[in-house]
Amino acid sequence: MPGCLNRNGVDVVKTMSVGSYSFWNHFVLPLYVASRKPDLMVYTESMVPSVRLSRKSVVIVYDAMYLRVRDMFDKKSRMILERVVPHALRVSDVVVTISESSKSDLVDFYKVEPSKVWVIYPSVSTKFRPLDSAGIEEIKKRYNIYGDYILFVGTHHQYKNLKRLVEAFSVVLEHSDLRNLRLLIIGSDGNATRMVKATVAQLNLTGSVTFLGYVPPIDLPPLIAASKLFVLPSLYEGFGIPLLEAMACGVPVVTSNVSSMPEVVGDAGAFFNPLDVDDIAQTIINVLDDRGLYNSMAEKGISRAKLFNWRLSGQKLIELFNTL
Repeated sequence: MPGCLNRNGVDVVKTMSVGSYSFWNHFVLPLYVASRKPDLMVYTESMVPSVRLSRKSVVIVYDAMYLRVRDMFDKKSRMILERVVPHALRVSDVVVTISESSKSDLVDFYKVEPSKVWVIYPSVSTKFRPLDSAGIEEIKKRYNIYGDYILFVGTHHQYKNLKRLVEAFSVVLEHSDLRNLRLLIIGSDGNATRMVKATVAQLNLTGSVTFLGYVPPIDLPPLIAASKLFVLPSLYEGFGIPLLEAMACGVPVVTSNVSSMPEVVGDAGAFFNPLDVDDIAQTIINVLDDRGLYNSMAEKGISRAKLFNWRLSGQKLIELFNTL
């Protein structure tokens, strides 16, 4: 079944469209692959067909989030993941994941042989970079933002811990020098949206907290770069891409001291207990209050972000392929 070679020499095949992804994965995909008889299949998510389609296979499993924050996943999602992830780990020759933290989870929960799991870090676009003052003013004017703001980016899922962030922000505003600070929340609605917005109303923060919802990808880098501080209070992250985006923009980051977040940020950020509202608030205040610490974190963040790049990730992936 012919495809077409694009300018990078990639054979692109468009398959038939079916309503069920599970049906496509177990029946349509094998049909299209059978005539090609590949030596290697790379599955970019955890649903691997029940029949083996190649001599060797690699699967990317990003995290074990549904086991770490199990109560925050709906029953249907848990049932699907509990079926497909163990199968993918069992039948694949190599497992790729995105952090040492996620690797540890896969080894601990599923008893995967550590040597079978490769950690290959993601990176971010070069569009995430510091902005000059003119660029900052331009993006703030376009979104009708006045004054300094701290920023959260992510879908409003329960494990993102947004409710506690809002509660901590109310404490931050009690600090005399930070009363005019704003909290900007970027991201699509999720299973925590109603609860978070109710908390904003209960704490009388409507004038200080702004929900921008989804923003076009072209606007995300400047909105991050224009922020005063980036906060990610998640209870779990397989990696935490927004942390890398913020560091690349020269914005100091404060984040949770659990799962992969210390691994990503290293010594470039400040950490808090995500279950402790006062600790979240005090960490934010400490960074904004200490100009020397603030500037140091911004500089370290830029250097730290450079350690993660797609060229290195690609080289490691080629190294992996050469072992198979």
